[in-house]
Amino acid sequence: MSIKFPCVKCELTGNFNGLFTCNGCRQSFCANHSIDHTNKLRNRFEDFINEFTLINDIFHDYKQNSNDFPWKKQK
Repeated sequence: MSIKFPCVKCELTGNFNGLFTCNGCRQSFCANHSIDHTNKLRNRFEDFINEFTLINDIFHDYKQNSNDFPWKKQK
């Protein structure tokens, strides 16, 4: 028998219906707070993707511009 933990946000101690456990953080959330948690994770992931894209673009631009230097040896 597994132990059901209350929602970490609203602490619904007597209500074990509709609780979800996040596979990442292993915390339990009620239906409302699971949506909030999912949105928070989605926003963090989008921030990560945007940061990756920015760094990748900077690197790509640097690499492309470094090929324009006349003193660079051609292979």
